[in-house]
Amino acid sequence: MSRLIEFPTEGEDVILVEVEETTRPDELLRTASQESTPARAAKKFEEALKPVNCIARKIIENLDSLTRAPDQAEVEFGLNLKADVGAFVAKAGTEAHFKIKLTWKSPASG
Repeated sequence: MSRLIEFPTEGEDVILVEVEETTRPDELLRTASQESTPARAAKKFEEALKPVNCIARKIIENLDSLTRAPDQAEVEFGLNLKADVGAFVAKAGTEAHFKIKLTWKSPASG
């Protein structure tokens, strides 16, 4: 079962995020009006995404510390959003999953 969560932003906008919800037995009696009303997140959207900034920054710092830093880098990871805790890296099985693609261009011959 999915549900909408409202994430307020630092401005006046609101971002709606659809999340999967596990239903507990005591929640089965929810009324139709409750199901259609989005829950309000405890954090602003920008605050919820701060972990993404931290993850990206740490990956860049580590790649820059290589003896020869790549000319291009791509990082792919899944995110989960929860109204109460914000964004976190989605698991793949029992582990977090990062897909990293690094590219080094051949030095120009002169």
